[in-house]
Amino acid sequence: MTRHPAVRKSYASNRMARREEDILATARELLADGDGSIPMRALAERSGVALSTLYARFGSQDAIASAAITAVFRERVVAWEDNEGPSLIDRLDHRLGSSIAEVLARPPFARKMARLFFTANRHESDAAQTLYTIPHTQYCLALEAFRDAGALKPSTVIAALAEDLVIAQYATIGHWANGMIADNALLARCRTAVFARLAAALLPSMQAQALGKVT
Repeated sequence: MTRHPAVRKSYASNRMARREEDILATARELLADGDGSIPMRALAERSGVALSTLYARFGSQDAIASAAITAVFRERVVAWEDNEGPSLIDRLDHRLGSSIAEVLARPPFARKMARLFFTANRHESDAAQTLYTIPHTQYCLALEAFRDAGALKPSTVIAALAEDLVIAQYATIGHWANGMIADNALLARCRTAVFARLAAALLPSMQAQALGKVT
């Protein structure tokens, strides 16, 4: 099962669950179209629900944005735990590939999220914190697997390296969002950013395989 830090509400019927999915899809459209925030009245009107219902269900504008982002990770990006591959490097590459495929499938939303990651204070914004926490958790799980396989240098601090990998990935996506990287080059550039840093923390037995992903 996929495990992510955000908590999802349980609903008594499929209809209620589908209604939430529709609301979150509309929230992503508004995030992509605007300045990175969600006009609550517009969301209520486009979703066909009362404004009070939105606040009762989600609590705040920022919480809706966080839920909309979490849904993307949960439903469209391959989680480390659900990933399969012939090696740990291939599993990590598969997850990275699914992340970039999602970025390229929804460019306006991805561009806004990349900018939000670097401009918002993660301690004050649930949405920005979600953008950081989910991939950081996933990288930590991957790095723990490398450690358990005896492939990680003993001096490696997993949480710190995971943060470095998250920032490297978002920085590369940020360059793409600003028109500095072409769509067809984004995955290769992300691979270079992530696997070059990972290779430096690996023992020689797996270092060459990580460097093989660098172009």
